[in-house]
Amino acid sequence: MARSTSRRARGSRSRGSILAMARDWLARPQLIGTALVVLAAAALPFLLPIGHLLGGLRDSLVRTFGVHVFTIVLALLTFGALLATQRTEWLRLHARHVAGFLLMLVFSAGVLAVWRPDQMVGSADLGVVSAGGNLGRWFLGWPGFLVWLAVFASAFSLLWPVTALAIARATPGIVALGVMAASRWAWNGLRRRVEGPPSDVDTALEYDEYEVDVAPSIEPAFTPDLDVGTPIEKPAVEVPSAKRQLEMDLEQPADRWRHSGDGWQLPAIELLDEGKPSKMADAERQQRAQLIVDTLASFGVDARVVEVNAGPTVTQFGIEPGWDVRTRTVQERDANGQTILDSDGRPRTKEVEVSRTRIRVNRIIALQNDLALAMAAPALRIEAPVPGKPIVGIEVPNESASVVSMRSVLSTPEYRRFAAKADMPVALGSSVSGEPVLADLAKMPHLLIAGATGSGKSVCLNAIITCLLMNFSPEELRLVLIDPKRVELTPYEKVPHLAFSNIIVDMDRVVGTLQAVINEMESRYRRFAQVGVRDIKRYNEQAAKRGQSKLPYWAVIVDELADLMLVAPYQVENQIVRLAQLARATGIHLVIATQRPSVDVVTGLIKANFPTRIAFAVASQVDSRTVLDRSGAEKLLGRGDMLYVPTDAQTPRRVQGVYLSDREIEAVIRFWTADRFKELAPPKHDDLLDEAEEQVQGGDEADPDSDPLYDRAVALAREMSTLSTSMLQRRLRIGYPRAARIIDELEERGVIGPADGSTSREVLIRDEARGVPVGGPPAEASTVPPAGDGD
Repeated sequence: MARSTSRRARGSRSRGSILAMARDWLARPQLIGTALVVLAAAALPFLLPIGHLLGGLRDSLVRTFGVHVFTIVLALLTFGALLATQRTEWLRLHARHVAGFLLMLVFSAGVLAVWRPDQMVGSADLGVVSAGGNLGRWFLGWPGFLVWLAVFASAFSLLWPVTALAIARATPGIVALGVMAASRWAWNGLRRRVEGPPSDVDTALEYDEYEVDVAPSIEPAFTPDLDVGTPIEKPAVEVPSAKRQLEMDLEQPADRWRHSGDGWQLPAIELLDEGKPSKMADAERQQRAQLIVDTLASFGVDARVVEVNAGPTVTQFGIEPGWDVRTRTVQERDANGQTILDSDGRPRTKEVEVSRTRIRVNRIIALQNDLALAMAAPALRIEAPVPGKPIVGIEVPNESASVVSMRSVLSTPEYRRFAAKADMPVALGSSVSGEPVLADLAKMPHLLIAGATGSGKSVCLNAIITCLLMNFSPEELRLVLIDPKRVELTPYEKVPHLAFSNIIVDMDRVVGTLQAVINEMESRYRRFAQVGVRDIKRYNEQAAKRGQSKLPYWAVIVDELADLMLVAPYQVENQIVRLAQLARATGIHLVIATQRPSVDVVTGLIKANFPTRIAFAVASQVDSRTVLDRSGAEKLLGRGDMLYVPTDAQTPRRVQGVYLSDREIEAVIRFWTADRFKELAPPKHDDLLDEAEEQVQGGDEADPDSDPLYDRAVALAREMSTLSTSMLQRRLRIGYPRAARIIDELEERGVIGPADGSTSREVLIRDEARGVPVGGPPAEASTVPPAGDGD
């Protein structure tokens, strides 16, 4: 008994190991593909009319399938080659087309059954069994004819789903229902068996009812023939029509197709995740509202809650201030003026109102910390008054914050109405009342973002970039990304929207990049002057009438301004200010972020030209005043909680920013980097960048003898008793390398003395009439030019 048990155990283990080996072998599609290729190749001589041992089996196959035996071998050879070359992803994406083609081959067997050629294949006579074989002849009988029609309907639905759906909808009665149900059942069953369980991204592209969506046609684009004397943008390649775009993405259901204004296909909203609603109950809100009223009453402040706005992160309680009533006690008297006595013989008294005034708002604001203590909240923010409402808003953090997804904002009717009239719509987040907060980057016209580490600044930048990628094609928008951190914006390096081939990560190239953007701005102004328009919107309208190419909008996004200001503060500040002052009309807009909002980074000139600002949680009240010119950002909760100051508002608006996961960003990038867009991507402007870098490098590395600033440095030295490199930087507004070279040249020519360890050097020339150094000319000063001649 024990031996038999052990033999059974060994047998079960051996069978288990064989099954495991079979599963491992089947899990390798390249092995299966190689085996199929070998099988198909071995079948070719088997089917040829030559002598062999298994002629009977061949004749049976020919009688059953007719001439389709050759088609079966070809299909096996093709399928095996695809598996052997690991093209399983192609098979998964085109499973619908492959299945429809195979069903159409099965249907053709019935068509071939009516053809009886006088031809022998081995001992099988096609004149007897027909070219379609016994299978085709069965299709022409009953009930095979019904199966034959069902095979045709399924194949037609898989290959041409839009037309099939239109025919089914136009077919009355139960026939339409049967065709639609059979088509859906065939497709869903095939997809489950071929694709396996759907992933998160595949779920967003799940098959649904198709609808015909015709995109507007596009006129061919070409660059206007303008002679402006300087290099301008390269001629734009011809934009393919919308029909070509639709034919290239048949894997996505037609009812989810989105298109830009010029016909490019845009990413589907289903690529983005849905947000989770807030779980705060109404009873909890009412309890908090009553606690606020009781706390204020305990300090002698009369108020009542008239409005409760539940947001994703905070809940705003609208407080209406009550009345401060003053009374006094007086004795009651009758009509004759006599005192009225009560039953005990004492005079009766009553309370008489002396004055009634509103509770001052300052009394509520002064109790901010007491309210936070009573509600056990880490921080409260009081907005007094709420813009447009006669109430004081007390914003209390929720116990559990909900995530605001970009999909939830883009799917709202408010966004659709806003996007219809905005030039560059951007979804920022949700307000304290749960309403979507939207902005038009073209009307900002530039955006300054500041926040401490981990407050959500980089997520906001990714949300802005992704929102632009969701709504604009490469022909409508070009991106210039500057990322000193080298990690935040690098995932977008392969999208076709980039104006240059690479994302700028080297600090040495920042000045040249900004100069290239300035050159593009000046080139556009020259184009406007040629046409006689003032801004990009009017220019594009004129270009559309003349059949010329439109100018795309440019978005220049800088992830960390502080690093740029450390490398070349004066050049970067001058270039940013120049772009902020002039680039709006040309369609070039700046989005600049920094995590160190100090006065040496966010200077007065930069603040003056960036009216639209976003402040995330900062370290101190000083940083909040630097960004917003008021306090409040130091009390934010972080993780996307921000204060947004639009151009048309006097007070900041509290917003919970949208959140984008890495998977969502990768899905959008994967859409734009697909193979179908490789031939359609517009050309890059690397020549513009190279020209600007040579221009900047030539200006910085020029010989001080020929530098136009050298004369100004000599004139400045005559006005000073000492001169230093930092003084030249400030007064001439140049970089340190150039100022240091000018200082060395001044020393060589005897204008200033040698370095003695201090930061400043003594100026040796005093006499402006002769340019003679004090105490006589030094040994190397004989070549000092006279005053005013320069060198």
